[in-house]
Amino acid sequence: MHLPHPTVLDAIVACVQHAPSRVAIRSADGHLTYRQLADRASMLATLLLRQDVPSGSVVAAMLARSSEGVVAMMACWMTRLVFLPIDPSLPRQRVRHQ
Repeated sequence: MHLPHPTVLDAIVACVQHAPSRVAIRSADGHLTYRQLADRASMLATLLLRQDVPSGSVVAAMLARSSEGVVAMMACWMTRLVFLPIDPSLPRQRVRHQ
């Protein structure tokens, strides 16, 4: 089976190249185009790289569902980090065990 894009990140990058002004994310806090998504993820990825986080490290982020969570996930993919989303509505005891 041939996949047109081997990863989700590759598919998003292709969308940035071919349709940068199309809406990539719609959420309660607004929307982001593919270009905006890529730009924000790139900025966050740069910050992560400046922190010298080793490749493959787990980056836990306590974020409510939002476009910023998608930006954080994409930035982790770009820097070969593992994104671990943590729902802020979870009980504290449960969060400690994640």
